[in-house]
Amino acid sequence: MRLTILGATSPVPGPGEANPGYLLETNGERWLLDCGSGVISRLQRYVPLSQLNGCLITHFHPDHIADLWTLSFGLGRLFLAGQREERFPIYVPPGYATVFWELTDRVGGFSSLFRSFLDLTEYRPHSTWLLGRTVAEFYPTGHPLAAHAIRLEGDRSLCYSGDATLHGELVAAAAHVDLLLCEAGAPDAAQAEETHHLTATMAAQVAAEAGVGELALTHFLSGEDRQAKVHEAARLFSGRCRAVREDDVIALA
Repeated sequence: MRLTILGATSPVPGPGEANPGYLLETNGERWLLDCGSGVISRLQRYVPLSQLNGCLITHFHPDHIADLWTLSFGLGRLFLAGQREERFPIYVPPGYATVFWELTDRVGGFSSLFRSFLDLTEYRPHSTWLLGRTVAEFYPTGHPLAAHAIRLEGDRSLCYSGDATLHGELVAAAAHVDLLLCEAGAPDAAQAEETHHLTATMAAQVAAEAGVGELALTHFLSGEDRQAKVHEAARLFSGRCRAVREDDVIALA
């Protein structure tokens, strides 16, 4: 299992950065986790769109979905050129396939074209899906807009928090995974409560309670001191901890 950080910055990426987006390679397949602004440009540095197996979306806040339309136009060119035949699967939270199609119509009337090659599927809380040779499970996180964490099991196991709170089911989602990729976007507990995000301390609490092998912090403000987040998390989590940035690669052997 190999995870490439395409974007780890929110809400406004700085030069060379991108909103949340991650390339997961496992069992010979390639899955995109979230698709924020700048992600598709960076993705193509590692894999052509023709070799991408699908995309999973944690929730529909703009910093996690802005490049879905860029992705769709790129896939459309491949289908029209005969370079891709299978429909492209995108997994979205309950109720948001309709939202995607409505937005697509409102910004140019492209839904008829996109429907010819996109396959949008709404997952449900606690549902389990077999994506090729990878098993995906979805857990509510308490963040607005039906946000879900994604647990993925292939040759190794990974949990991606998306945006989360301590009031959701992130501990259950991350139970005993090899890697927890967890947002740490809030600077303090007050901001975490107000914005429905996690602090680094909260992410570490989840990691410790879930018994994960490794913690990777993500979802930072541009220019934020990421190493300070690691030091904060290390007070509660004794395992390996890192703060990711664009172009980092985590290989789980």
